[in-house]
Amino acid sequence: MNYNIGTIPPSYQKILKDLEVAEGGILHYNEGEEDITNGFGIYRNMHPHARVFEYIDSVAMSIGVTSPSRTWTKNSPELKQVRNALQAQDPSIEKWLSYEFYQKYFGNLQLESLPMDIASVLVSLYTNGQKLCGFALQTAINDMYRKYKIGRPVPVDCMIGPGTMGATIDLCRSCPNDQALENFKYLILLAAKTYYISTVVNSPGAFLKFLKGWNSRVDSLI
Repeated sequence: MNYNIGTIPPSYQKILKDLEVAEGGILHYNEGEEDITNGFGIYRNMHPHARVFEYIDSVAMSIGVTSPSRTWTKNSPELKQVRNALQAQDPSIEKWLSYEFYQKYFGNLQLESLPMDIASVLVSLYTNGQKLCGFALQTAINDMYRKYKIGRPVPVDCMIGPGTMGATIDLCRSCPNDQALENFKYLILLAAKTYYISTVVNSPGAFLKFLKGWNSRVDSLI
């Protein structure tokens, strides 16, 4: 099957590398979720039409695994067999198809206009939840304005639109030094942890089991 693999831009090479580290770099099944997640963090239950899953299905069929991935479990032999088969394939295929997905998925983040450290943080949070990312980014923008008088305040509606991205780009360009950008990054991550805690407090039965993993994701970005 030909996927017309091309050249991935340097900015996305780093983004994919960060995602690969955060997700473990291998096909997996997170406890409590309803389907598989690929090595770059694409969750099938949320994005069933991503072409990377067409590829994963073709690899599964080539080794005789025909059961739907939603029926697999974290330790099922099917998952292990398909994971091993994927690792035996050309790694550039899954990487390219993940880039193809994320290029569209991150379109409104205007990543090419952001410092790479800020872009990497937003990418990791956005893959974990768009509202999470919106809350963390907007809260941090307002904290930067309140604490350091850098940038301008924005409404905290958890939606990342042109207004939020315009304020983000202007804030990054207004930071007088690397330390100011580091403070912005820290405030984004702190707001993300606040969002996670609030989510768990509101529904501990549904989300407490995810808190350790969520916090580990944030800690890996510090």
